[in-house]
Amino acid sequence: MMREELEIREELLPRHPPSNSTSPTSRPAQANIEDGFYYDDPEPLRYNSFSELFERVRNSEKNVTVGYFIWFLFGFVGLHHFYLKREFMAVFRAVAFSFSILFFPFDFGYRLILPGIWWIVDGVRMKWLVLEANRTETPNQKYYNQLVDAYILWFPFGIFGFHRIYLDEIWLALGYFLTAGYFGIGWLIDLFLIPKLLKEANARMEQHPQGTFLANRDKSLWQTILLSIPLSGCFGLHQFYVKRYFFGVLYLITFGLGGMGPIVDLFRARKYVETANGDSNDPMAKKKHVTDAYHLGGTLGIFGIHHIYLENYMRAFAYLLSLGGIGIAWIYDLINMRRLVDDANVDPAQKSQLKSLSTARVCWCPLGGLLGLHHFYLSISVNHFDVSSFLYGFAYFFTLGFMGIGWFLDFFYLEKQVEKVNAMITAKLREKELEQEQIQQEHEQEQERLRMEGVQDLELRQEQDLEYALTLSMDAENDRMAEQQRQLAEEEERRRAQEEIRREMQKKMQEDIRRNKLAQRIATYEADVPNGTDTIEIKVRLTDGDRVSRKFRGVDTIAYLRDWISLQREIRGIEETKRFEIVQDFPKKTFEDLTQQLRDVFEKNQLLSVHEYPAH
Repeated sequence: MMREELEIREELLPRHPPSNSTSPTSRPAQANIEDGFYYDDPEPLRYNSFSELFERVRNSEKNVTVGYFIWFLFGFVGLHHFYLKREFMAVFRAVAFSFSILFFPFDFGYRLILPGIWWIVDGVRMKWLVLEANRTETPNQKYYNQLVDAYILWFPFGIFGFHRIYLDEIWLALGYFLTAGYFGIGWLIDLFLIPKLLKEANARMEQHPQGTFLANRDKSLWQTILLSIPLSGCFGLHQFYVKRYFFGVLYLITFGLGGMGPIVDLFRARKYVETANGDSNDPMAKKKHVTDAYHLGGTLGIFGIHHIYLENYMRAFAYLLSLGGIGIAWIYDLINMRRLVDDANVDPAQKSQLKSLSTARVCWCPLGGLLGLHHFYLSISVNHFDVSSFLYGFAYFFTLGFMGIGWFLDFFYLEKQVEKVNAMITAKLREKELEQEQIQQEHEQEQERLRMEGVQDLELRQEQDLEYALTLSMDAENDRMAEQQRQLAEEEERRRAQEEIRREMQKKMQEDIRRNKLAQRIATYEADVPNGTDTIEIKVRLTDGDRVSRKFRGVDTIAYLRDWISLQREIRGIEETKRFEIVQDFPKKTFEDLTQQLRDVFEKNQLLSVHEYPAH
């Protein structure tokens, strides 16, 4: 048992890479786990924090033996899943084990049945889990591992949406949690849908490897309808799902507009999904809808919520102060809701300029009118500030509309005040338009002047560029010709050098041939020196003054003697272009007949000379 535990600790604890250190304080190269580390080299491991140690252990290669050991001891609480890098399943198993022990209304032995089943399943598939942790499993092994995990999460805690979290459907998981698996019906249907849902989740993960919860993926109609069902619909989960966050927060605060909102949304789910899956930059996607406005106006309109949706915040504030003009303005809005929506869908740049009589009347209603809200509304705009209306509003605020009299008279003069303010705003806008037109004309004139100057500068620059291009072209041509001449000169020099080398080699070869022939002739004459009585020793004085002698046979001819003398001349480098003749000095005599034998011409010893004369 101690040996197995040692092997397991060696597997769990990280190994330090081998070190070449030879310091006198280094440890011997042997296993040492006394201080919590395993050493197989002289240097000890050091970690700055526990997180580094944990990360090293987590990223190390997993072993089936170690996995079975942890599974056998701590598998009931799921600790082997931490070793296998399956943190979600580990937390789930620990929580589920605690829940089974503490809250299941059975004897202790029965409470261990479900964790025991999970423990046996993990033992059977331990090899596949290790392959998955080491990322060496096949696609089929990975799929079946995930399928088993999904079914483990489905029963029995899938009624709270745990399997939906695993399948990357967070909103439906919340819906399951709030409705107990949609009253158990959705939970039971998922028993048959889990394989299909798992394949869809894997396909989404391939498209969005970093996670799909916040990814811009297409919304599903049936999920939207399912989330609209109470109680999940009353908390606005379907509105968050289709990215209608204003309505989602409103549903969360008002419990689905008093429970009526989700019922209406069941019939509008398709429209929500089409809008959510459309282009978010499309202007049509940002337009307000009459149905939404009626939906908000009919439930919380007395507080001005529909005006917040229509982005008319001043009117919404007035409704909040006056409870929708004591209900009158609220009813008026319900009758004219379509016009309000059309006004809200007007271009904001146009909508923000002129004042609206209906808005002014809403602001006039109590309590806002008594506090001068309609005067504040008429005093402030984007391009205009009416000081007199602002002062009236300030006075109304402290005198409750001049004790109600001024507020009452404003009801009859409010239309004229709106027309007056709009006339001033229109004049300001016209002045601004004229200024803009003048600025535009000056800008166009400046652009025209710059264009003409630019044309002239462009023509001059083009001429300069052309001249510069011609200069560059000529320089390039001159450089090319110079380069060609240089290359030709180098080629000629190289050819001459090669020719010189060839001549030198030919000359050397000829010289070697001549020397070889000369050496052969010398060897022939040296080997042909006679011995015996019939010999004649002849001495010859050459033209350079040297004397040479050799013994000849009596039968040798004058031609043989002449050839030997020629060899001696060649050895001494005497020019071969000059002819020579053999002359006997005493008595003076020349030898023309080359076929004569030496014994017929000379005595035993004879001295001869060589005379040269130019060749003809």
